[in-house]
Amino acid sequence: MPTAELGRETTVRDAGSRSSRLAKVGLVLFVLTLVSYVLKYLVNLTLARNLPADRYGDLLLALRILGIAASLALVGTATSAKRFLAQYLRHHDNHDAAAFIRWNMRFVKWPFLACIAISFALAWAVAHMHLTGIKHIESYHLAVVMLSQAPFLAAILLVASYLQCSEHNIAGYLPLNIFRHLFFIMGWWMVLAVIGAEPTNLLLVSVALLISVLLLGMQFLYVRQRVPSLIEAWQTRTSGLDSEKAKTWRTASQRLMAASAVSLIIVSLDLIVLEFVAEDEAVVGYYGAVLAMVAIIPRLSDGPLRPVIPRISALIESAEGRQELQRLINGALKINLMTGLATWAILVVFGRTLLGHFGPDFVQAYPALVIATTAITAAMLVQPAPLLLTYGSGERRLMIVTLLEFATLLAAAVPLGLLYGMAGVAAGMLVSVAIKSVIAVWWARELGIRPLGLI
Repeated sequence: MPTAELGRETTVRDAGSRSSRLAKVGLVLFVLTLVSYVLKYLVNLTLARNLPADRYGDLLLALRILGIAASLALVGTATSAKRFLAQYLRHHDNHDAAAFIRWNMRFVKWPFLACIAISFALAWAVAHMHLTGIKHIESYHLAVVMLSQAPFLAAILLVASYLQCSEHNIAGYLPLNIFRHLFFIMGWWMVLAVIGAEPTNLLLVSVALLISVLLLGMQFLYVRQRVPSLIEAWQTRTSGLDSEKAKTWRTASQRLMAASAVSLIIVSLDLIVLEFVAEDEAVVGYYGAVLAMVAIIPRLSDGPLRPVIPRISALIESAEGRQELQRLINGALKINLMTGLATWAILVVFGRTLLGHFGPDFVQAYPALVIATTAITAAMLVQPAPLLLTYGSGERRLMIVTLLEFATLLAAAVPLGLLYGMAGVAAGMLVSVAIKSVIAVWWARELGIRPLGLI
């Protein structure tokens, strides 16, 4: 057999092997996604049934704000790593991989230290005023107390990103999406068994801190034993860092940080709007139950697409790679279409019953549930478009799309929320998702990929 034909046959076999492995990983992640949703649903159900609705809403908002703070501490590098580091590791470019990791550590050092200093100062101030009788710790909004966890969450997110880049997708997924929920459920029932009453803010934060330390320790043990190449790359001394590459990494990371921060604000904006426009603070808790239920939709879309993400930046560079990427996206879209429509139907038909599990007062959020389910399902079906912009050198356009979504949601949710409450805020979400989807799909097509398969 001629050498050229042998080489082509080997390439085809390798591609088939990679596709088969990705399909298996995608299936495992899909199952883990369902397990993760069930666990998170149980967490929300436990909180809603054991906390007043207004305090449950405060806790959900505190966790959203915590996510924003952790994202800012990483200056976008958790996302840019999936674009650059994943590409270098896939091409076995150990020099550039080591250079990126060391640059990443230097780049996030000062923002991360600032995050630690602010968290420590905030915790000290709250503790000092509590102990001196100036202001009781329970009188603070839970978001203020919970911000002390930001450095730990930032570190967990960065390590998870590195694991995903090195194609340890399952190990990168488990800590935040499975173990965190398991540990919280265990900690909650242990606390209730010991004190037999509603936990205080201090106790909630202490449990969250213990869980974060456990997750971070598990991650570092895994990296040390199973992915020592990441530690070696971090310890490798790289001579003469390419200034052009460093500039590219910095520019992309800053844009992705801005887009990520705005995206996290968008995810939290409906709760924030309700916090200000709702006459009854319990409404925030009712709407939080809606968000807990519809959270299964983006989680289902995340499973099939997660193995594809680290490969986008490498495959999108060539015509052959774009064909393989299109096949991977088409496969993920078929799964997402079936699961998305089935989930939409289940939530619409059985929504009242499911809301009743949180408490009888939560059923009044059913109209908001129907609208929010429609909005999130639409966003799920076009999810490849923003991913292509994120990891396909389209971070500038992604930032424009994200800012437009933020402006649209704010402009629509505030007046509609004032008029129609929870349903109005959900309608504002639907409007912003529709506008974002059209623009993101249009721009993603210019990269040579059809983000909706046929469109």
